[in-house]
Amino acid sequence: MRKLEILPFYPPRARWYGRWRQIGDGFRRVSQMDWICLPENISLWQFLAALLIPGLAFWLRRQRRIGQAIMAAWALLLAVFILWLGYTVANFAFSLMLSLHATSILFLISPWLRGARLFFRLLAGVATLFLLGALLYVPLRNQLQNRWLLPMRVQGQVVVVQTFSLPSVRRGDWVAYRIDEDSIPGLRLPDSLGLRPVIGLPGDRIRFTPTACVVNGFALPRQPRMPDSGELIVEENHWFIWPELAIIQRGAIADSAIDAVFLRTSNVEQSQYVGKPLRRWFWRKQHLP
Repeated sequence: MRKLEILPFYPPRARWYGRWRQIGDGFRRVSQMDWICLPENISLWQFLAALLIPGLAFWLRRQRRIGQAIMAAWALLLAVFILWLGYTVANFAFSLMLSLHATSILFLISPWLRGARLFFRLLAGVATLFLLGALLYVPLRNQLQNRWLLPMRVQGQVVVVQTFSLPSVRRGDWVAYRIDEDSIPGLRLPDSLGLRPVIGLPGDRIRFTPTACVVNGFALPRQPRMPDSGELIVEENHWFIWPELAIIQRGAIADSAIDAVFLRTSNVEQSQYVGKPLRRWFWRKQHLP
């Protein structure tokens, strides 16, 4: 007769998140929110991934064709947003990307909304769109424009500007820069950014004549509202960039005061630098005005 062998039993070790899970379960019971739990057959990490990846919720919940279609559509819209950056079609693609992502999240949390009133479901949809846009999409778009690429509309066309660190700038290079607000009463500059060529570098001597702008002895075409006479030396860490401003007047303002605004705005600090326009944006050659 064989003897029964008693094997030692080792209970499974507690996970690192076990204590936090107990606290969460206790909070749900006390607050009468027991209905909040992970959807069936979805782990915590899958749930978090489905919040970030559009269409993954449908894939995890056995709606794989719909999930694949949403993922493909979202990727296509992302390509449209990047290729036509700055155009109306890009803004439309951005809105559709946000809508598809919100639809995926609402499908993910649909078990929580089961049995809820129509008003509460509509409120959940609006809140999802708002939070997703405010916390994820708009900050990512702003980071893209501040650190990488900035679309600027100049004379009816879009120019994509590369907003990397300050490169070496030579005379004739086009740069995008911030325009400081002017404090003359009754005068406002609606454009906060300018895109113009650099005429003078630090130390250059600029001389104005009735027919030309002379830079270190080389005559350049005279720009509108340039002075008829006088000269200046470009300061250190500055550029001489003659602006193209759309000025809004409130009341009668003398032309001499407006000319003074142009002259002051032409003295651009290098700290106002935003970026340089790309020669090409994919297949499109960027034409500068």
